[in-house]
Amino acid sequence: MQNISATEATAGIQILADTALRRDEAFSRYETTPFNDSPDEKCDSPSRILDTFYQSGGSASIVQITNFNIRQFQSIWRTFADFITSKFNVGRGHKSPFTGKDVFFMVITVLKHGGNWDLLGRILRSKGQRSSVL
Repeated sequence: MQNISATEATAGIQILADTALRRDEAFSRYETTPFNDSPDEKCDSPSRILDTFYQSGGSASIVQITNFNIRQFQSIWRTFADFITSKFNVGRGHKSPFTGKDVFFMVITVLKHGGNWDLLGRILRSKGQRSSVL
């Protein structure tokens, strides 16, 4: 195992701080206002979870939960949308109450935060399912 000197650690911290500053500056170019001004208005959208988070805090809330602003998220979604919508919730058996876009949003959130699903499941209003396969 290689040791890291204090100088190298300080330089690494500075590089990460500079990167975060540039990322924050880039995010500031995007609009952060919610879709509508009325927080009491019910969300009636095909991707209710994503839109509810967006309505509650604008693009800044999406950045906080996924590390992508809403435009970046939408761009990534468009890359995978055809595949996900053609494969998700098709066939026989139990259907998910979530749309493909909401599930994609949840996956991005879990990848960023990791950890225990109990906490993320409460935030995203989704229960985890235990597998009976050992």
